[in-house]
Amino acid sequence: MKIKFNLFERVAGLFVLIAICSAIAVTIGMGIKKGWFEPKVTLLTVVPTADGLYPGTPVNFSGLRIGAVDTIELKASGLVEIHFRVRKKFVKRIHQDSLVRITRPFIIGEKALEIETNSPTGIPVTEGTELVAAYAPDFLDLLGGNKLGAYMESLSMTMGNLQKLAEAFLSNERSDKMIELFDQIFPLMEQMNAMASEVSVLSASLNEKKKMARVLDDFLLITKEMNKTLPVMSRDMPELSKNVLKLTQNLNQLTSDMSEMVPMMKEIAPDIPMATRKAVNALDETVLTLKAMQKTWMLRGKVEEVIEEEKRMPTSKD
Repeated sequence: MKIKFNLFERVAGLFVLIAICSAIAVTIGMGIKKGWFEPKVTLLTVVPTADGLYPGTPVNFSGLRIGAVDTIELKASGLVEIHFRVRKKFVKRIHQDSLVRITRPFIIGEKALEIETNSPTGIPVTEGTELVAAYAPDFLDLLGGNKLGAYMESLSMTMGNLQKLAEAFLSNERSDKMIELFDQIFPLMEQMNAMASEVSVLSASLNEKKKMARVLDDFLLITKEMNKTLPVMSRDMPELSKNVLKLTQNLNQLTSDMSEMVPMMKEIAPDIPMATRKAVNALDETVLTLKAMQKTWMLRGKVEEVIEEEKRMPTSKD
């Protein structure tokens, strides 16, 4: 059975066919313009979290859309690996030291991957190259539910601590101590002010007629001379350090012996004056005895001879 179309049906069919062809042509044109049919290169990056990212998220370079996110995978370490494809004609502008940032074009807009190149020259990326991600949470991430709860918990703990602090200051005893502390601060500040004034006067007196400068110059000169002298002394007196060490050891031993003798001296100290007095008396009696013996006829001549010999001997003054 042969189907025949009238003029109106033919015109309508022709119009529909033209519309379909036009839609296909427009779609193909848009695809060509947006690079749907261009060859692409797959790159990847690793971020701590993929919040706000999904397959199809745009990838931008200098404000131009050059690709989109392909897949998002969770690694065993807990990090997120993002695979994205970029148009091949832009690959030569992306280098291996480029950074990938997760940004929002507007404050409340959707996230996008922004590729930044540090230098105009570098090694171009190839298929499967991993780029370093510079991840930083934005304003909406900070206000997200997963972090806002932690903020509220910290705020609640802070308010609880402030409440404890306020209750502690409500005590009359602590309030009195705080008032007493403030009363002591003012005299302290006055003393510090006076001390600062005295230091200023002292500094002025030291700086007068460049006294401090002369002292520092002299000290510098002494230091230079010591730097010259010490190597010479070290070279000429190699045994000096050994002698000093030995002297130190002897002084240490002497100190130890003195520490043992001092208690003994303290014990006999009360008897020393009496013993000294007795010794003096014994010497006086001995002198008297010797003088009496000299007067005897047996020793008188010998004593006179000894006296004459002592007179004839030259003295230390002669």
